[in-house]
Amino acid sequence: MDVAEFEGKTVLFVAGGSSGILYVYVLSEDALCPQPYFHSLYRAGGKYSSWQALYDTEQMGDIGITDVRFLEDIDLIPVLVVASSTSNSVSIYSVEEGPFDVETGI
Repeated sequence: MDVAEFEGKTVLFVAGGSSGILYVYVLSEDALCPQPYFHSLYRAGGKYSSWQALYDTEQMGDIGITDVRFLEDIDLIPVLVVASSTSNSVSIYSVEEGPFDVETGI
């Protein structure tokens, strides 16, 4: 899990370890108790083959996520780095602003 400031919003990145799913929440700006609002999810890799077939074709995704870190640099696109133990991988994903609901602010 990692919390970061992105495009003026506080964003929470949560990893579903064994499933390899990355969940993104935007936190409300309530100073007393920030409320997370679900924004999106992402699952890399294939979904409709056996584990062995996905492994053999390097399409298994981020299985067994052990760590997630948001990295931002002034000159570069912000990225999310994901380390996974089962798939023995380190993945780097660009973080881009998606559609936010104007009424709720997320």
